[in-house]
Amino acid sequence: MSISFDEEINAMVPKPSVVKSRYNEKLGIIKAINDKIKYSTKCEDLAIFAHGSTATGLADENDSVDICVTSTRPNTPLSKEIKDEYGRTRPLYSMDDLSYDLSLIVGAQNVELNMSVANPYCIIEFRFSKIILDISLDNLLDIERTNLINEYLSLDKRVKPFLFALKKFTKAKGINDEKNGYLGSYAFTMMGLYYLMFAQDPPVLPCLSSLPNRGPCKDPACRSKSQEKTQGFSTRYHTCVYIDFKKENYSINDSYPQSHSSIWESNNSKEVGQLVQDGFKWFASTVNLLKPKSLKSKDNSQCLFKWRNQAVVFTDVFDYTRNIADSCTAIGAVAICKEFAHAYLKLKAGSSFCDVLNVHDRIPRPISTKYYDYNSGRRA
Repeated sequence: MSISFDEEINAMVPKPSVVKSRYNEKLGIIKAINDKIKYSTKCEDLAIFAHGSTATGLADENDSVDICVTSTRPNTPLSKEIKDEYGRTRPLYSMDDLSYDLSLIVGAQNVELNMSVANPYCIIEFRFSKIILDISLDNLLDIERTNLINEYLSLDKRVKPFLFALKKFTKAKGINDEKNGYLGSYAFTMMGLYYLMFAQDPPVLPCLSSLPNRGPCKDPACRSKSQEKTQGFSTRYHTCVYIDFKKENYSINDSYPQSHSSIWESNNSKEVGQLVQDGFKWFASTVNLLKPKSLKSKDNSQCLFKWRNQAVVFTDVFDYTRNIADSCTAIGAVAICKEFAHAYLKLKAGSSFCDVLNVHDRIPRPISTKYYDYNSGRRA
């Protein structure tokens, strides 16, 4: 018996119990890493946090696990500079220290240090389990970004399967590879949220960074009222939103609005399969992909001059000095759009999503020489 396109998309998303089980399988290794770093740093306040797709439930079975190692002691990050016994200034614990310590863990192999990205990290693979971890130091903004994504996922049950389908497709087509001149998984996730907020009509999601025409926020505990900064940047957004579904009910649970909730009305009744098909059509347009974007507003053209030499511009939701799409070249952007256009036509003709994910059915594309600059850490 054949299943509908909506059922196929929804069935792909890993159940929370499966995601938790996969993470629990890695807890022994994570504890070994924690103990090794604690021994090296003599830091008793060490903490390890999962972030990225592992923490949002968007991870596939073979995805690496993103973890951040940091100190829970206020104003004492592991990267804090100290003076050594010779009077030289150095970090309390550096990425080189991390790379060395990881290489000493039993079963570790292929320890690779990647310093050419905005947030450097170590990749470690374990010989027998084939578990791969991406480990960063004091990467607190990525934890906040993960919390924001989870807040969006909690508002509408269509969001997770939509983003998961987007991730599966970009991975199958090899267009989520920053090192080869494309966009990374995080950039695609942000673009997926942008589409659901600003390109889908009527919108599926509100913009949690700003709720226009809603009056002052009444929730005293709302994150939008926080004055705290993370690594020098404001990480405020609304955590008081309750979606009032006017047509189809896509709420995650049967919760009810509180007296201090900010009510946002949803008039979008499309099933997730239709959202995916519409989304692929939107991503197929180079005009849409190349338009400067931000998760904070529909129009982000004011930032274009800052990154005028970069093909795709998407300002990070918290770190306004960072373009999360800076790895994407002009050739890469065209290739991305062609893959989405090809997939959209197949979906429109009735192909299953499994057919669309065929890794052998890729559009021929030229190699962009600019990605060598990205790999070596140089930016336009």
